[in-house]
Amino acid sequence: MKRTKTVNQMIVAIDFDNTIVKSDYPGTGVIHRWAKDVINKWYAMGVYIIIWTCRTGQSEKDAEAFLLAEGVNFHKLNGHHPNGLLNYGTETQIEHGLESRKVWSHVLIDDTSIDWVLNGHPGWKSLEHDMDLIIDKNSKTDNPWTCNN
Repeated sequence: MKRTKTVNQMIVAIDFDNTIVKSDYPGTGVIHRWAKDVINKWYAMGVYIIIWTCRTGQSEKDAEAFLLAEGVNFHKLNGHHPNGLLNYGTETQIEHGLESRKVWSHVLIDDTSIDWVLNGHPGWKSLEHDMDLIIDKNSKTDNPWTCNN
């Protein structure tokens, strides 16, 4: 059975280690300059923010506590947008309430992207500029933030 839902907001998944923070895993590290301001701006604009990390157990809890203490706003940590599994989960996952670790997003911000590997962290002001371009481009379409399959 095909399930489709429309997501009427942009979804952005952001990696934690070496993206939001300068990592010293298993420690939480130090937050990158402008990361909090830019993420909170997107959150205030209605962007659905997912923090996506390979951390599990206590180190995942530490990352969440760190973000909350720093005042970084987000909707989920290693979780899905409410419509995520309806669109991209398997029948077994949906029937049994299982969560996939892979999240679906319109944009993924991660230090392992090819550009970062070649050129290093672009800085959060550069990411803010790029996201402004994406938001502007997509706001000119009839239904900009759909994830129908």
